[in-house]
Amino acid sequence: MIKNYFKIAWRNLWKNKAYSSITISGLSLAMAGAILLLLWIQNALSVDQFHAKKDLLYKVYTKQKINGSIETTDAGSFALAPDLLGSYPEIKQVARVVSAKGFFVYADKKLSVTGNRVDPAFLTMFSFPLKSGNPAVVLKDEHSIVITEKLAGKIFADADPIGQSVVVDSLNYTVTGVLKNLPNNTQFNFEFLVHWKPTAANEAESWSTGRAVTFVELDPLAQEKVVNNKIKDIAGRHAKNEGHVETFLYPFGKTWLYGDLQDGKPAGGGIAIVQLLSVVAIILLLIGSINFMNLSTAKGEQRAKEVGVRKTIGAGKGSLVKQFIGESILLAFVAGIIALLLAQLTLPSFNQLTEKQLIIPYHTFSFWMAALFFVLFTGLLAGSYPAFYLSSFNSIDGLKNTGSNKYSMRSPRNILVVVQFLVAVVLINYSYMIIKQTAFMMNRDTGFSKNELAFLPMTAELKRNFGVVKQALLNSGKVAAVNTTNVPITSGGPQTNLLQWKGTNLGESFELITANADFVTTNGLQLIKGRDLDLTVYPTDTASCLINETAAQQLGGKNIIGGVLQENGTNFIIVGVLKDYVNNFPGHDNQPLIVIAANSGAFINIRLNKGTSASDITTVNDIVKRYNTGNVTELRFARDDYEQKFKGARVSIKLAVVFSLVTIFISCLGLLGLAIFTVTRRTKEIAIRKIMGAGMGEVTYLLTHDFIKLVLIAVIAGSPVGWQLMKTVTANFSYRTTIDWWIFLATGVVLVLIASVTVSFQAIKAALMNPVKSLKVE
Repeated sequence: MIKNYFKIAWRNLWKNKAYSSITISGLSLAMAGAILLLLWIQNALSVDQFHAKKDLLYKVYTKQKINGSIETTDAGSFALAPDLLGSYPEIKQVARVVSAKGFFVYADKKLSVTGNRVDPAFLTMFSFPLKSGNPAVVLKDEHSIVITEKLAGKIFADADPIGQSVVVDSLNYTVTGVLKNLPNNTQFNFEFLVHWKPTAANEAESWSTGRAVTFVELDPLAQEKVVNNKIKDIAGRHAKNEGHVETFLYPFGKTWLYGDLQDGKPAGGGIAIVQLLSVVAIILLLIGSINFMNLSTAKGEQRAKEVGVRKTIGAGKGSLVKQFIGESILLAFVAGIIALLLAQLTLPSFNQLTEKQLIIPYHTFSFWMAALFFVLFTGLLAGSYPAFYLSSFNSIDGLKNTGSNKYSMRSPRNILVVVQFLVAVVLINYSYMIIKQTAFMMNRDTGFSKNELAFLPMTAELKRNFGVVKQALLNSGKVAAVNTTNVPITSGGPQTNLLQWKGTNLGESFELITANADFVTTNGLQLIKGRDLDLTVYPTDTASCLINETAAQQLGGKNIIGGVLQENGTNFIIVGVLKDYVNNFPGHDNQPLIVIAANSGAFINIRLNKGTSASDITTVNDIVKRYNTGNVTELRFARDDYEQKFKGARVSIKLAVVFSLVTIFISCLGLLGLAIFTVTRRTKEIAIRKIMGAGMGEVTYLLTHDFIKLVLIAVIAGSPVGWQLMKTVTANFSYRTTIDWWIFLATGVVLVLIASVTVSFQAIKAALMNPVKSLKVE
């Protein structure tokens, strides 16, 4: 019986090639898109879930109340980790993580590589397997380095790396371990690990500043709530904290999906994009299924006689339902095979788009079981309603060929068409809004001149020769100014929360930048009041500072120059106020800033002359290389760093645009199928109208205006939904753009034009048919 069902189903699919092709094309596109999205979702849900101790690992955060809201950060003080380990028996291990840009030198090879400084316990807490070495001891020595297989291949080729000596940032290290390459479902991104040790005088002791991300491993019997109660005032006990900074642990396994903490509580994170892409995957399947339903019910009205005959000879409704669902599953199976091929062909582009390394796991039994379930689910979703509809035809009405009138599905089909285009309207509006918001942020006045600003990490050799390097750069005629800072202006600096003004703790975290001189000139900033820092002209500037407008407003806004800010017990006289520049994510408000004079700096900043050419940049590189011979010299440009802030937004834009276009295309395939059905059913009517004098334009209008009305209804119904979604998009940004009313009109015009072209093709073809031949058709 089942074999017979599928035999009949195959014959029906082969007999109606046009309908089958359109239905399979739409369904396979929808399924291919859903497969790609489900691969991404599965990868996202598995981020850092492979660590054996994930249920015992926690990330350390601090929070404090600022201007009525609670600000949360994971950038903690350097002294926090050892105190947690030594003072609380519930904490078994701790590991600080600080990013490090490493300049590798081995023999004649020089590479610039990203890594981390970590405490030795890092590799026993996290399950990053070693190809060579013992995780408990590879980082015990502060001159040890662990590298990934990928980096080992770049440096040592096929030679054994263990025991080899390398130079990283002018320091000698011995390779003690080789890590297997990191999986693509982890938040960590490094190619080497070195022992955590202070690189600045205040890193080991300071409780007021820091940029170390701290992780802890709890004892299996410890309770998170109990530990949090014990450690919440640790900053206050050690740093005379009047800002009421509270320290707490948050489960590491939740940090990617739910690590966006607002007011000290989880408020989303990666789960937002997971939910969004899950909705898009469901929408794609729904749109493809709607096409199937519409075309199946439309074509099914021509199968009324078949249903009548089969019911007359004893077929029950149940057997007919099985027959039609069988046809649906067969069609879904064919579409599934095509979808898998499409997904495989487009996967490299999808990986490039999302910056992932996803694969289709053909080798796993679970994948094929999931694929089978996916096809069956899609077949049932798409075919259940048409099956019950077609099997409901009365046998007598079917034999009289009146089933198509009595059981007409025209209204439900119209509703489904409206739903398809309503979704298209919403996706177009969403795509437009994220494009406009991103452009709005990108075009925001940054407050500093980023086009001619470059920087590079300070190495030991450059530090020794800084005075000579600076003078050589200025003498070259290619450079306007040079200075040093602890961080580039495009990167967030460490936070300090121990500022006092007129004897009162400010209770707010300030970004802290240190600079030697020419901070304003080099970075292209503007002074509102006072002067720049300059340790050469003003040796007493070691006790001076600059602040930005936001900080000045926090301090009262008037009579700021000459005032004294106290940071962790040290007094700093305010000598200048900077115009605000973007020192946060461009979609958020500016953060209060303090700039303190210091001769030491981790980065050299170079202000190139306007109109700098490629040859000028080469000249600057050559000068620096002359005094940095043992390291890689790699100029980074502020404009490129600033562009990186929009990396996530660009991925969202591309995904939204691609899947909006796919949705529109699938919807138009459905319209094309319905147009073919309409023309076929009304062939004789069209012929009679032409004989009675109707022209091509009149016939075309007759066949298209109903479809155009459905699209207009979708635009009208979808616009309020789109408006609300656009408001939701912009609500996430304090610096946000406005919503344009004309986008809804433009969306309607575009969709009407697309639908008109799709349907008109068949309408014009019908209008050009010979009416005599049409009247002879049975």
